[in-house]
Amino acid sequence: MFILNEVCYLPRNDLTIKLPGCENLWVELTSQNDPKGSIIGVIYRHSFCSISDIQSELSARLHDLSNTTFHICGDVNINLLNPEASPQINEYTNFLWSAGAKTIITKPTRIGDSSATLLDHIYTNDLRHEVETGVLVFDISDHLPIYALCRRKMTRVEQKHCFRDDQNLNKDLLSADLYEILYNELCDSNTVHETSQIRYEKLISLFAYILDKHVPLKQVSHKIMKFKAKLWLTPGIIKSITPKTKCVDLVIKTKIPIALCNITNNMLINS
Repeated sequence: MFILNEVCYLPRNDLTIKLPGCENLWVELTSQNDPKGSIIGVIYRHSFCSISDIQSELSARLHDLSNTTFHICGDVNINLLNPEASPQINEYTNFLWSAGAKTIITKPTRIGDSSATLLDHIYTNDLRHEVETGVLVFDISDHLPIYALCRRKMTRVEQKHCFRDDQNLNKDLLSADLYEILYNELCDSNTVHETSQIRYEKLISLFAYILDKHVPLKQVSHKIMKFKAKLWLTPGIIKSITPKTKCVDLVIKTKIPIALCNITNNMLINS
């Protein structure tokens, strides 16, 4: 599950389905329009996990979420394309409808030489918002990717933009500190019996300490961060942007025809 860093969410371990052959993850997203938030669940059911067991566990979860918006998706390995063909699958689909969970993927998600099945599902009880769904034709897997686009305003966390300030970096002092601290750590006889994981974590911690000392992190505005990401903006170009913008603004305000103006040394001069 991938969630944008600026989106507020809370892991919901209390919803975890503890069944052999069922991998699942649940989070709660905070929405500006819905104070109760929204639950997102991802499920993968192995073929040896019985349908009746997963139905029983899902039933308990959906009962708890009856007053909360939810979207549950994943490779459930239950063919919903023709549920009437199997009494067990028909019972599963009836359970979903009775729990208020609408299945919004209706096309095959696994297509073979002689068969087409709908094994990848998305369930939701959100009937207030328009949802765009579909199946993508992609050859990276034998299952086709599915998607649901729900246009909702989520609560976002203000992002802090930082960069390493190397303006006052002294490479000789940095090298000396690295040599002294790391050499002492590697040659310390007291660490011989430590596990490789513990020694690795120590080295990473020491390296981070030295890095913060010589190349400290500094917080900057989003505007400056955007400039730093544009490597083609050389110092000369950045320096000329502001006066050039002032010149153009002056042309617009004074309505002087641009053909009658010259820009010399970043100054607007009437010809």
